[in-house]
Order: sequence, then structure tokens, then C-alpha cells
Amino acid sequence: MKNSSFVIFFFSLLTTSFLGWSRDNLDLGIPSQNGQLVDRTGYSLLYSEAYEQPLWVSYKLTKDEVENKVSKHTNNYRLDPYIETGSAVLSDYKGSGYDRGHLAPAADMAWSDKSMSESFFLSNISPQVPSFNRGIWRVLEEKIRKWVLEEEELYIITGPIIQPNHNTIGLNKVAVPHWYYKIIIDNYKPEVKALAFIIPNRNTENKPLSSFVVSIDQIEKKTKFDFLSRMPEKLQHVIESKVNLSEWDLPVFQSDKVEMDKIEQGSILSANQRIVLSISEKGLAGIDSKTEFSKDKIRELFPNFDIVEDVSSTEGEEFPIFRIKRDGQDILVINPTNDHQYIFSIQIKSKNVANELGPKLGSSYYQIYSDQTNKNCFPGVEELSGKVICSVLRSKRLMYIFSGPWSGPDGVLPPIETLQSWKLVEIVWKP
Repeated sequence: MKNSSFVIFFFSLLTTSFLGWSRDNLDLGIPSQNGQLVDRTGYSLLYSEAYEQPLWVSYKLTKDEVENKVSKHTNNYRLDPYIETGSAVLSDYKGSGYDRGHLAPAADMAWSDKSMSESFFLSNISPQVPSFNRGIWRVLEEKIRKWVLEEEELYIITGPIIQPNHNTIGLNKVAVPHWYYKIIIDNYKPEVKALAFIIPNRNTENKPLSSFVVSIDQIEKKTKFDFLSRMPEKLQHVIESKVNLSEWDLPVFQSDKVEMDKIEQGSILSANQRIVLSISEKGLAGIDSKTEFSKDKIRELFPNFDIVEDVSSTEGEEFPIFRIKRDGQDILVINPTNDHQYIFSIQIKSKNVANELGPKLGSSYYQIYSDQTNKNCFPGVEELSGKVICSVLRSKRLMYIFSGPWSGPDGVLPPIETLQSWKLVEIVWKP
């Protein structure tokens, strides 16, 4: 609150000086301290005076707490007297058209009257579009409680992502977030794991939760926070960069589209490790002829994969390449222009990468071209020796590479009768 009274300010200073960090809501680290740190019975938060809401809320939730609900929903929304500058007030939300959206959900705090009551402080509230708050956000909260029952204990970190051009509500100018993030961590060894989401603050039109899965690294990039800072560095890197739905009961389908508005494109893995990437005439992951050939840029484009720097050669000349890997297997190979400044081509190495034109790796020449001979096929040379390179119908940027048994000499195109049984082993895209 911009016009908080001296009495409230003095009282809050006096009270917060005696607050200790109860429970272990911050065991995994404090993401940022650019605001007022506040500890509650059931959660901890960082309050932003500039935005009049928390930047993050962190808490641990146990199976016992989910099962032993002793307090009922109170709807006792109120100013938080412990916020030194004064929190948002009820009138800020009145008539705004936005729900008073909990970040530490009331249903997660039902294990005591005090924790339930404290969840209704307006310092734990953020303006949410009604269809978002009552729709996918509630679905995610319910899903987390189900996971807690299965995993015994989870840590949850959640908060808003606020853009510079945000709208505000009320006299205190409470910021309206563009997105919300939520991070779920199972810190039990030996299978420490995490799952993260960024969901737009709008009607998501019944899209599945899997459409909004991202890596923790992506959230850190958007928020500039450092999550899980108290984890061992090596484990932290693995947990924050990985997206693996096989570790969670969250179905995903090849047709799912990642709904992140203008959030950096990520990848989603299904329960059988299927990778949801798609190549088309336009390319893959937003790459074009001006995309930099640099490790930082490649990591930004493919944050949920392993990036390996390697060297290839053609006509006796070596040049750097990047291998995009998952579980030790090549998914993509990215090649540079002659000056090594920009991306020259992408080689698709995995059949789990979807092809919007239809054929996937493993398809036969006959399946793609039927009984017609593609007059634009030619024999491969150097590293492609013994293979055949064919142009793609209706495409100026894609090429298909086929391989199969043949006893003929290198540098000669096999007859169509032989070629028809050959398999598509690689797709190449050039900007």
C-alpha cells in the first residue's frame, strides 16, 4: 500500500523482527531477496511493494497435511499488517474483474486454523483472470495435492511473471501478471525430481497441463531468480535443465502444442520419452538464417536437452558442430555457415522429431514417393557416401537422406527397384 500509516509501519517492523523461519519452507534456497521476506506458519514469501504482491511463495506440503484437514475455507481476505510498506487492500480488487488468486492455496493450508487464516492475507494474493483461477490453476493445485499423497512430501515454489507493460488495478496499482509459474520438487533421494510450469493469466481453453510444462531454467530466465540454490551445484543443474514427464503422472500427446505465448520454446517428454519437436518448411525452434551459431544461443533454443560441442569435416576441412542429445542419443546436429557466425543447417537424427510434411525417419522411399522416381535424387559423397539425397516435394528447404543395401559402386544412384526399399535415415533443413 503506497499510503500506509506510520502505526502499521512501526507495528510491522516490531513484529517482523521477531519472526523466525519456521518449518523448512526455504530448505531449497531463497530465490531472491529484492523485497520483504515474510515467514508464515505454512509458507514463506517475498513481497514486492512495486507490484503489491509476492514475487514468489515457497512452502513444503506433506501427505499428513493434505490428509488431515482441520480448518474450513474462511474467505477472510484482509490487509497484511506485517508488510512494512502496507499490502494491497480489498478495495484494490473490488470491481476490477479479477479474482483474488491465492499463491499458497487455501486448500494446501487447511491443516491448521492459523495456516488457513494466514493464506487469506492479501500479501499472498495476486490478480487472476477468473477463468484462469477457477480453471487450469485450480486443476494444477489439485494435481499437486494428489502428487503429495503419492510422494509423501513436495516443495512448491510459485509466483507471477510481470512484464514492463503490465496493467494495474486499484489505488495501490496492483500489477496484473501476464503469466504465473509453479515449480514442484520431490527432494527425496534417490529420485530427486522436479516439474515446472508457466501458464498465461487468461482463459487457456481447456488445454492440458502438459502444454505448459517448461524447465526451471526457463523460469529463471524470465524472473532472474535463482531457484534451488541450496542444492548441490551438479544436481541443481540437472534438475533445472530437465523436462521429463515420465517421472510424473501427467499424460502428454504428440498433438499437444506448447502454449507459452512469447515464452522461449521448450520441449516436452511423454511417459515413453517421446520428444515433442517438429520440423517444417519454416524450420525448428524459431531458427532462421540470422540465428547465431553460439553455445549460449543453442542452449536458449534447446534448454531441456544436452548440448555437446563437436567437430565434423568435409573436403578435408574441419568445422565445429553442436549435437543436441537426449539420454546419450543424437536428436539434432546443428552446422554453421563458413564463417561460423550463423546456423547453416539442421540434421534431424531421431524419429521422435515430428515432420509436419508427414514422413518420419524409418519411412521407406516407396512410402514417400510411391512408385514415382524422384528425378532430384543424387548420390551422397564424403560422410554421406553410400547414401542417396533427395529433394522434398513441396519444399525448398528440406532434403531427405536414404540408406539401404546395395552392392553397386559409390557415387552411382541405385536403380529405382533397389531405392524403393531404402529407409529415410536423416532429414536436413537449411534456412
